[in-house]
Amino acid sequence: MGDYERAGELVSEVLRLQSTNRATSHLPFGELVLAEICARRLDWENALDWHNRGLRYLAQADHVYREMATALHACAIAGIHLRRNEADEALVHLRRSWSVVRESPRMMAHDRLLTRTMAGMAGASAALGERGKAEEQLNKANQHLETALLNPGGYIHGVETFELCHALGVAHVRLNQPGAARALLAKAVEKGLRDYRRLESDPELAPLQTSGDLQPLVDLVRRFPPLHFGATRCVTTSNYTAIVRATGSLSRR
Repeated sequence: MGDYERAGELVSEVLRLQSTNRATSHLPFGELVLAEICARRLDWENALDWHNRGLRYLAQADHVYREMATALHACAIAGIHLRRNEADEALVHLRRSWSVVRESPRMMAHDRLLTRTMAGMAGASAALGERGKAEEQLNKANQHLETALLNPGGYIHGVETFELCHALGVAHVRLNQPGAARALLAKAVEKGLRDYRRLESDPELAPLQTSGDLQPLVDLVRRFPPLHFGATRCVTTSNYTAIVRATGSLSRR
């Protein structure tokens, strides 16, 4: 929801509890979330530091989510390098993610992880001027997403449907396909993306931000009522539809 300070407080408390004898196990996503908070603030160095802390823990851990979390860290690190115009370095980490996922075909969220990995590869290839390869990788990402949606499985941070739509949208921006990018970002909002600050500041979306094409979507997300954790109120798909109808659909722009 863009409340980075509160999110950071909660995850820091998780890590603190895990360092005490009250914790029965370590959930290998705390460092990942803190890294993501830093990245959304465009604090690349601290984001990379938290990713590396998470990877160091995973390297010596025997955890059911180890491979999954390793792949997610690799994809996120690659995203940082892409935003710093370091496409070659991004590919190194994306290949690591691809290798981990391919070697663990029965891991949870397998096709979702492949979707995010291939979308990142498409963006990196586009940044390197390899358009044909980028389009091929993006097609594969879409195929994996279709498979993932047929078997949604459980909730896994980093590969939620809205996160995958966002990753695909970013790849389309890299390929200078603004229409497809806008459609996927709108789909991301429909599926749960609620951080308008991310849409406004993400360097990967700069072409859409500069042209003003992204502003209707930002305005739409701003109009959503806040989520109330622990209460019964939340923004559902029907709420989304009602707000879009009330404010004017993006397709009319």
